[in-house]
Amino acid sequence: MRYQFTINADHFQFYLEDDTIDRDTALLWSDQAQKDRLDVLPGLIAVATERFGGEVAVAIEVVPREPTDPDFDVWDHVVECSLEVEAERVLLTSAEADISNAPEVVLPPGTYRARVYYANLDSVGDELDLQGDDHYRIVLWPGMPMEPRVLKRKPLP
Repeated sequence: MRYQFTINADHFQFYLEDDTIDRDTALLWSDQAQKDRLDVLPGLIAVATERFGGEVAVAIEVVPREPTDPDFDVWDHVVECSLEVEAERVLLTSAEADISNAPEVVLPPGTYRARVYYANLDSVGDELDLQGDDHYRIVLWPGMPMEPRVLKRKPLP
């Protein structure tokens, strides 16, 4: 299943989260997580964006097994982590968004691996610009829990 959304990133981030979690995003963004452009909490993946805010395109794909696309040339940055889902859906939200209107993806409860792809990060001329051609892709598949890891790193400016 593939979903395409446009959401408002906020404070350099957006989230994919189980809608039943008790979210405390103040715990996010250690120095290492900032370098990795990704942080996690139980039931939540936080994706760092190249710009402070504005509309960004986010594709979410749910596949039956790990993707076999090791060619990351078209992507600027790629990270992997896991996500525990207790509800039967996950929401695509941002720091100060009204989650009652958040885009959702229906998922059976369980543990998922997530690969997050970042593209066109250099299209953002200034981090405070609200426009750019940066876009993000999240691929989810059933899998074991894991610590976040970087598969391809774009250095921070």
